[in-house]
Amino acid sequence: MGTFVKDTAVELKGGSRINYIFYQVYCKEISEIKPFDALSDEDVKTAIRNASALHPNILIPEMAFEILSKKQIQRLESPSLQCVQLVFEELRKIVMEIEMPELYRFQGLRRKINEEMLQLLSSCLRPTNQMVKHLVMIQDAYINTYHPDFQKQAALNVKDMLERDEAEERKAGQRVMNKVSEIEESEFDQSHKVTVGQNLQMDERVKDFSSYEVNKYMQKNVRPIHMPQMQTFKRAEDDDPGQYASRSQNEIGVVKNLIVNYFNTVRKTMNDTVPKTIMAFLVNKSKNDAQNCLIQTIYGDGTQLQSLLGEDTETRQRREHCEEMAKTLRDSLDYLNEVRDFYFKEASEGL
Repeated sequence: MGTFVKDTAVELKGGSRINYIFYQVYCKEISEIKPFDALSDEDVKTAIRNASALHPNILIPEMAFEILSKKQIQRLESPSLQCVQLVFEELRKIVMEIEMPELYRFQGLRRKINEEMLQLLSSCLRPTNQMVKHLVMIQDAYINTYHPDFQKQAALNVKDMLERDEAEERKAGQRVMNKVSEIEESEFDQSHKVTVGQNLQMDERVKDFSSYEVNKYMQKNVRPIHMPQMQTFKRAEDDDPGQYASRSQNEIGVVKNLIVNYFNTVRKTMNDTVPKTIMAFLVNKSKNDAQNCLIQTIYGDGTQLQSLLGEDTETRQRREHCEEMAKTLRDSLDYLNEVRDFYFKEASEGL
């Protein structure tokens, strides 16, 4: 491909240019996409809270992982479609820059071939774009956590999370036990005596009250409880109790690592399948259908071919000028031959 393209020694053209688009432009573009460019820790925490709802997660918040992974996978669609467009523009350029000596004489035929080839490329562009969108849709439809490239790293992440949780629980339990021991040694006796005395006094006072007086006392002295109003829009900010903050950070870290690992797996797949899809549905499809398309549209019933093979005015004038020049040269050659023959004849008679 690109054999008849002019100036092939100046820059990359044809197949080499398409190869450059695949492995230098497209691969570099999607390799620079970072899963957390537009995703903060607060977003991850909010997704974890929404996924767990009333039931806290025991191990990994899988639903939050799937939701956030799908959101990142969708970001691969735009650069993939841009790759299709770049290859399409390169194929158009190839068609417009093809120089075949046989077509110089018939400019009408050359224009018709270019027109039909551009239409063929345009007809292949839409199915190619649709297929690339389907590739992203396929990856987005099902998060395959059993993928071998992903499973190994996921197991390591879960193991690390469990080990960190166990370590934090041991530390927290030790702190609680130390605190309880200190309280028991220093304040237990005194607080126990005060509490018992207060309870006895309260029992005597309650016995003296009638049920009416007790109700009246409660109405006077017990304040009503009012729940604070919830905000209309609430995010999962750093409001975790101290004993749960460490676990929340562990969950965020695990989910982020899993998203990165799975996104890298999908990116690797797209690196392989998008160029193959473009080659199958755009490049090879247009190349294989070109001959049949040109035969059907140009030959047709034969009447169009005659008009396409007609010479334009400039070509006809050049051809007529060349014919006149050739006739003049032939006549001149005949005169020269006659002169030569005359001198040879005179020379032979003189001898």
